[in-house]
Amino acid sequence: MMTVLERPKQNIVTRFLKCANGKIEFTDDKDTSVKCMGVYYANLPDMGNSTQKGIRPVLVVSNNKNNEFNSMVVVIPFTSKIDKRSLPVHVVFKEGLEEIGLKKESTLTCEQILTISKDNIRQNIGHLSRKIDALKVAAGICTQIPILSIL
Repeated sequence: MMTVLERPKQNIVTRFLKCANGKIEFTDDKDTSVKCMGVYYANLPDMGNSTQKGIRPVLVVSNNKNNEFNSMVVVIPFTSKIDKRSLPVHVVFKEGLEEIGLKKESTLTCEQILTISKDNIRQNIGHLSRKIDALKVAAGICTQIPILSIL
């Protein structure tokens, strides 16, 4: 058992990359489960202000054990407004769009991490598989949630 003062054997970026580096099986037409690093269309609730809402692409970042057994998943929405004010929590995707499932250049808005019901997930459109993309997403998440940087 690990005490409070002991550090975990892997930091958050390493664990996140394991999620992205083939340790999971991404969805296909026969697989209806929600997977970490999968890109899906999801119906996001209207929470007011300038949050993303409606049916739009999202990246699932919750782990696959959670995704398998829980009715809720953690997602980060994409926006196609890449001219949006650039923030350190934004991850811009201009390459590999077909594999990711995006129709045009898009920005992942890591400041808008949210938990949604799996009932709001509509369909799998792609996945992130490039290590560099996973690193950028992990950096965006760690920037938004600084306590993760100390793990």
